[in-house]
Amino acid sequence: MNIINQLIDHKIIAEEDRDIYEYGYVNFRLYAIFLIFVLLGNIILKNYLYTIIFLICVFQLRRFSGGLHLSDSKSCLFLSTVVTLIIPMLCQFYDFNIIYKLFIQGIMLLIYIFLPVVDTRNKILNDNEKVAYKRKLMIYVFIDNIILMICLLMKFNGIYMVILYSMLLVLISNIVGLLLKKINIM
Repeated sequence: MNIINQLIDHKIIAEEDRDIYEYGYVNFRLYAIFLIFVLLGNIILKNYLYTIIFLICVFQLRRFSGGLHLSDSKSCLFLSTVVTLIIPMLCQFYDFNIIYKLFIQGIMLLIYIFLPVVDTRNKILNDNEKVAYKRKLMIYVFIDNIILMICLLMKFNGIYMVILYSMLLVLISNIVGLLLKKINIM
């Protein structure tokens, strides 16, 4: 890490903090690459609004829910970029009956209520942290459900679908992560 070495050489950061800065630098680079790919994809697809809504919803839920995490950063970067470009694009073209929307929304809400927060090897949570994360997750789930109801009433079908798919993606990630954890793969 050339930049980290230069910061240490110039005594801007301490040698004992090297690991923290290297970890932060690697994560920053991954997020920057992700954002560049998503931005370029959105220039081609012209789907900015739905992508922004999708990212906000996924990040807020995923932050407190845990779930599946790929061990290889390149695989994670690729999968995250593809999903972030495809799901918002699908929301422009795919919609379904209000009864199905309400049914899916209700089932997802119940699953979110009963599904535990899933920790990983990289972020092991104690019982108190799991309770706190679950509380925060449920606040965001309820906020998203209120927004979904407003979108239904205002007939903002595209925005509704983006939020619904975001919630579904995080839910699937949680279920897969929980199953992998139970069979000791994660």
